Amino acid sequence: MANLPISLRDEPLIDATFELRFEGQQQLADILPGVLFTAYHGAPKIIRLPFAEIPQPVRASDPNLEFVPILRLDFDGFAVSVGARNVLVSAAMPYPKWAAFREFILGVCERIVNSGLQLELERFSLKYVNILQGGSVADQVSKIKMQMAVGDLDYKGGPFSLQLQVLEDDFLHIVSVMTGAVATLPNGATLTGTILDIDSVCHTPSLSFREFFNTSSDRLELLRQANKSKFFSSLTEEAIQSMGPNYG
Repeated sequence: MANLPISLRDEPLIDATFELRFEGQQQLADILPGVLFTAYHGAPKIIRLPFAEIPQPVRASDPNLEFVPILRLDFDGFAVSVGARNVLVSAAMPYPKWAAFREFILGVCERIVNSGLQLELERFSLKYVNILQGGSVADQVSKIKMQMAVGDLDYKGGPFSLQLQVLEDDFLHIVSVMTGAVATLPNGATLTGTILDIDSVCHTPSLSFREFFNTSSDRLELLRQANKSKFFSSLTEEAIQSMGPNYG
């Protein structure tokens, strides 16, 4: 889509997360929380996450656990979660908009660079999770531009879950759609609908983190625009208009 909305009046977003994954056998969860704790004014709250109870050698040997975060630092409007080899930066809801999220991400990256750790980046990614509400599954799914068939069976409504991976330019876009989802917002409100989840990944094997940081502002902007384009191109024009798009 050439002309993307700047913002939406009725934001369907329920989660926004940026992730850094590093190469090698790292123990970032032992180092970075202390670095980040002392680098910000106003001490963040540090929370030990459930996967911290699993011994590190077990987590390292299981591909399903290799990148689970074990500590989280809660800031005002944002959170930073740290695993053995990865760092995740999340925005609290309601979403503070991309400019503020991007600024906080760059601040975290700067503090990692200044920590003195010699790190090589494996990949970085940006994931936005949206929930499309509606009176029925068919109503929710009708907001997505989608055709689906298996053999001679065409999708005509009803629950389903699918994932599509598309490599485009420098990004791998992982698009997931799941009906029957329930999301609980920070204010306690519960939303039900169909999840539209777009995870955009850029692989950077053996790129030094300092080199990444030197170009991180441009890299983040390209990543965000690629992810945003995939989201809006997944929706029908009617669905976009119902969200109250602002084109500036």
